[in-house]
Amino acid sequence: MGKKNKKKNRSGSIDQPQPTPAPSHNTSSTAAAAAAFESEDLSLQRHDEETVLSAIYGDDFTLESGAWNCPVYKLRIRPASDVTDPNTTTTALLNNNNTDNHHQQCCELTLSIQLTQKYPYSIPLLH
Repeated sequence: MGKKNKKKNRSGSIDQPQPTPAPSHNTSSTAAAAAAFESEDLSLQRHDEETVLSAIYGDDFTLESGAWNCPVYKLRIRPASDVTDPNTTTTALLNNNNTDNHHQQCCELTLSIQLTQKYPYSIPLLH
């Protein structure tokens, strides 16, 4: 008879292979729990992004509700001179009567960022 390779543990008995646990058949509750965790995690991430954008842009950041109940971030973007000099307005600079010898023109835009339900795993819509 041939010898079989069997390991002995510290107590001297022979180790038997451990049975593998059967897979859980209750996948719907597992998937629901995973989806709930994922959506909660995404809402926390979105809240953090909103806080950062508000801190950076101040009054130039607004938050609205958009399609699918997803947030729409609106950022008013303008030159730094408009932001730092409260006496200078874009309208006054565009309607300059050439009373000054220099011609200064400014502009601004509002960037609208529509998040999707799967954001950040899918790109937002930019308007």
